[in-house]
Amino acid sequence: TTVCSSLQIENRLYKLDPERGYEADLSDLESKIDEKTGAILVNNPSNPCGTVYSRQQLIDILAIAEKHRLPIIADEVYAGMTFAGNPFHFLGSVSQSVPVLACGSLAKRWLVPGWRLGWLIVHNKKGVLKQSVYDSLDKLSTLTLGPCALIQGALPKILSIPLTWHDDVMKHIECTALTCYESLLKAPGLTPIKPQGAMYIMIEIDFSKFPSAPNLKEFVQLLCKETSVKLMPGSCFETDSAIRIVTVDKKEKMKEACDRIREFCENHFAP
Repeated sequence: TTVCSSLQIENRLYKLDPERGYEADLSDLESKIDEKTGAILVNNPSNPCGTVYSRQQLIDILAIAEKHRLPIIADEVYAGMTFAGNPFHFLGSVSQSVPVLACGSLAKRWLVPGWRLGWLIVHNKKGVLKQSVYDSLDKLSTLTLGPCALIQGALPKILSIPLTWHDDVMKHIECTALTCYESLLKAPGLTPIKPQGAMYIMIEIDFSKFPSAPNLKEFVQLLCKETSVKLMPGSCFETDSAIRIVTVDKKEKMKEACDRIREFCENHFAP
C-alpha cells in the first residue's frame, strides 16, 4: 500500500473469510479485476491472520491469474513459519505458467526485525515478463537505502543456520499461539481464529455483546486502561471487527495477557 501510494497506483483489497480461517474469498478477488489491474498480491503465510494457504487454494488463485493474464506478487516473508499439519508451498513452485514475483526476507524467520535485508525471486517459466520488468525492479530497489555492508557480509553465515534452530523457534511460537487460542476460546464475545503459522492470531469481536465498548477503538482503549494489555486493532489491516495478537513472547506472559483479556470480557459482556 505504501509503495502504491507513493507511485499513485490504486490498490484494491479483496476479502478474506474468517469462517474459513481467513482464506481468500476467490469470488471477491476476481470481482476486483478489470482492464486496469496489473497484478495480484498474495500474502502467505499471512500477517496478520496466521493463515497458511493450502496447495489447492494457491492453485485456485493461479487459475484466476491465468484467466486474466496477470502476474502474482507473492509476499512470502514468513515462508517456512508454519505449524504442525500446515505445510508451506512456495507459489513459484506451484505455478506452471503464471509469472510469480516472490518476496523473501531475513526479518521474521531469522528473528532480526529491522535489518531490512530481503530478496525478490522472479519465476518466469514461460518468458512472459519482458526485460522492462527487470529494469523496473532495479529502479524500484533504489527507492530505499539497502542494508549496511556488515549485515550483507553476515548473510551467508545466517542462511546456513541449522534447520533444527528454526524448528525450535517454531515449536515455541506454535505453543504460545495455541495457548492464546485455547484461552480466548473461553472469553465471551470473542471468536479466536485458530492460527496455522506466522506469529499472529486474529480474534473476531461481537461488539453487540459489549455495550460499554461498542466498537473497535473503544474496546481496545478500555481494555488497555483496565488491564494494561495493548492489542493491535484490526483497523490497521482494513477490518473493524477484530484484534491481532503477536505470539512470540514467553508462554507464561502470553497466558497472563489472555487471562486478563478473558476477565475483561467477562466483566463487560452483556448476553
